[in-house]
Amino acid sequence: MTVAYALRLPLADSATAYAAGWHRGWTVRELGPIDEWADENRVLPRETSKEAGRWRTDRNPLARGPMRSLGPHSGAEIVTICAGTQTIKTETGNNAVGYWIDQDPCTVIVVQPTKALSDAWKLMRFDPLAELTPAVGDKIQAMGSGRRDSSNTLARVRFPGGWLIVSHAESAKSLAMYSARYLFLDEIDSYSTDTNNEGDPLATAYRRTETFGERRKILQVSSPKKLMGASLIWREYLRGDQRQPYVPCPKCDAMQILQLEQITPDGEYLCEHCGHAIPHSAKTAMLAAHEWRPKYPERTKHHSYRASSLYSPVGLGRTWLDLRQEYDEVADNPPRLKAFVSTSLAIPYEDKDSQLDPDVIKSLAEDWHLRQPPPGCLPLTAAVDLQKDRFELLILGYGRGSSPRDPQIYVIDYAVIPASPIDPDCWEQLDDYLSRPMTNAYGVETLPTAIAVDSGNWTREANLACHARRQRGWIAIKGASAIAAPLIGPPRQHDLNNRGKWQRHGGRHHMVNTHSAKDTILARLVVAPQQPQAERWWHLPKDLPDAFYAQIASEVRDPESGRWERIGATRNEVPDMAAYAWAIAHLPSTLRLGTRTERYWQRDEDTLQPVQSELFSAPAESRPPVGPSAGIDIDDLQAF
Repeated sequence: MTVAYALRLPLADSATAYAAGWHRGWTVRELGPIDEWADENRVLPRETSKEAGRWRTDRNPLARGPMRSLGPHSGAEIVTICAGTQTIKTETGNNAVGYWIDQDPCTVIVVQPTKALSDAWKLMRFDPLAELTPAVGDKIQAMGSGRRDSSNTLARVRFPGGWLIVSHAESAKSLAMYSARYLFLDEIDSYSTDTNNEGDPLATAYRRTETFGERRKILQVSSPKKLMGASLIWREYLRGDQRQPYVPCPKCDAMQILQLEQITPDGEYLCEHCGHAIPHSAKTAMLAAHEWRPKYPERTKHHSYRASSLYSPVGLGRTWLDLRQEYDEVADNPPRLKAFVSTSLAIPYEDKDSQLDPDVIKSLAEDWHLRQPPPGCLPLTAAVDLQKDRFELLILGYGRGSSPRDPQIYVIDYAVIPASPIDPDCWEQLDDYLSRPMTNAYGVETLPTAIAVDSGNWTREANLACHARRQRGWIAIKGASAIAAPLIGPPRQHDLNNRGKWQRHGGRHHMVNTHSAKDTILARLVVAPQQPQAERWWHLPKDLPDAFYAQIASEVRDPESGRWERIGATRNEVPDMAAYAWAIAHLPSTLRLGTRTERYWQRDEDTLQPVQSELFSAPAESRPPVGPSAGIDIDDLQAF
């Protein structure tokens, strides 16, 4: 109420209005729970809701627990929801955002996985919420934040007491510009695990709330779309008090967690205590009597919830029969089974058959040393990965395999060199290290034929270093984002002249499909323990450090996406470097592994493993180290 308006009232009315305003200003409003606010205020839009109209928490009673945790009296700072589809994720977050704006206003940050999804959430979720919920929409209108107002855009909305910031996890800058008391992280398993090389995206987002201490509220929700060990939502669920919903049997009243194994082929649920066959129609009463029970109640600051699609309300999701039939259909199809397990059972998929074990791999080590290529190892390639404080390098060798195009792989060297990619002297040290010849079992000195340098980061420095050393086999590479990209693409120019045109003799780089490379080399490492040593795909020296084994086993293939995902917090430079070294070995200007014929292997054997006719004959004549461009035809160079 403005002063001018109060002055226009009659004296008695003015005094009453003044007294009422004074009373409101000094009265602390009691804040109720979010679910009660939603029951009173929320209206679901027809466009995105199966049951449009007034929100009723009793229709999906499992949502009451997370909403109570997000309220002002729960004591929890972080609330995690790991759930299947059609359960409690989406609308719980929307109700919390509306409540915070109306009842306990302060800046709210909503983070979606991508820019497109953040725009879609603003247009399809929040705008209808504001239009159909006067308690929210009136406050936004009161600040002049209309549909076309500059304070109401796709990225921000102003309301009394704060801002709603709609951001995305693709850009670290978009997460670093604001501080907020409330944080809603949606579908976190779709976040990039390294936001512009600034580390864990969740930790980056958490820092936005540190100013508010124990008064902050962080909601993070998702289905576990990533694999076991790589799933962010599963990691966060395990860090919390791990609540699961227990529901009673209609016959014996025993409380239990719903499990897929208890569903019969005709869609009934067998009580695990009394064996009673529960019809799907009884689920409504069971959900109404549910209890969220924490496994670790002492973790009072982090409430974590998990609910599978078996708890979907009747009429709002799939029936028990639907879930049982879908599982039976996909049980023998890993990509579809992974999708079912993650989105319906709310558990990360785990394929133990493709998981690498560091201890098992270490047991494959043979009786030879690093930088001493053993008998059978012929040409070499190398790869270098750049980090802000070091260069990591890996040298692989190749020997005859089951066919000319399926070579055996030898790990010849793995080293970590403290360095800074922006220091030219460090590049000279790297060059010096890679130029040191290695003597094989036949006394022949050898060098890598080609050296792949990852130019995804510190691109300028890597490109300059490779261009200056191109005659010694240095090749700049980048990882390709498309899963269907070729193993290694043709050279791409990246140097422009002063007229903005490509320099004819400027630098070039290749795009490498690391997932395709790992499909071959890591899959062969999985089966290596079952192979005889002479036929083994991989050969390892006995003095590799433990860091190598931890890293080579740090990734697992996602059968749904076809991508290799890092599991846990272990670094994964080694599998990346192995993919780079393998890929450049397929170039026609290097080893042409993809089209290699018997005559190339025979030529390498004649050069690198010379046969002496007599036991006491004189040693082979001294020759320069076999390295870059060794054994390459002129036609090959022209093709490159």
